[in-house]
Formats: sequence, structure tokens, C-alpha cells
Amino acid sequence: MRQQLRIPDEIEEWRDEWWQREGSRQLDTALDAERFVERVGFAACLTDSRRPGPSLYVAVCGRRDAVMPRNVQKDPEASHTWLLKDELVAAGPMRSPTAAPAAKATTRRVPSGISK
Repeated sequence: MRQQLRIPDEIEEWRDEWWQREGSRQLDTALDAERFVERVGFAACLTDSRRPGPSLYVAVCGRRDAVMPRNVQKDPEASHTWLLKDELVAAGPMRSPTAAPAAKATTRRVPSGISK
């Protein structure tokens, strides 16, 4: 059985702040969600605390231990995240300028909509 590594508290606290896993900084509006994605560079939409990385759902919940329920239709946080995601998609393509160097390095081209 693989040994589970423990992430130091300093790193978890940094993630709490940067990925908005604190109740005082949770996301409410599509503008908040757009700014969140721009700041972190990329984010999963409907993943929970069981997956690493920034997540729109966890930022909406505003807590580190957020777990997506089985019946998402009746969960207010999952429903709100879904609506925010729909608003962001309806607004058109969204690319973070800070993610451009990483995208260029991995694909050897600059994504459309981002200047060199």
C-alpha cells in the first residue's frame, strides 16, 4: 500500500488563500469567478477537494474539505457553481494572460486571443 504524503500546513494555508478555500473569500458572481480563473491561471469547474488544483466549486463553497454530493441538483453550492460556469461559457472564450507562457511552452504556440 502506498504511503500517503502529508502536505505541510504552510502550503495548505497558501492554497487556502490562493485558491479561495476560505469562507470569507468564496465566489458569488460570474465576475468573481472570471477574476478567480484569471488569477490562478486555470481551474477545474466541478471538481471537489478529492482532486488537486484550483476548483471553481471549492472556491464557491469557500472551504478546503468541499465534496461534490451525489445528487447535485439539490445542492445549492453545486447548482450555483454550475450556473457560474454557464455564465462564463456564454461570455465566450476565457484565457488567462498569465497562463500564456505555460501554454506556449507546452504547445509551442501562443493561444489565439493572447498577444505574444
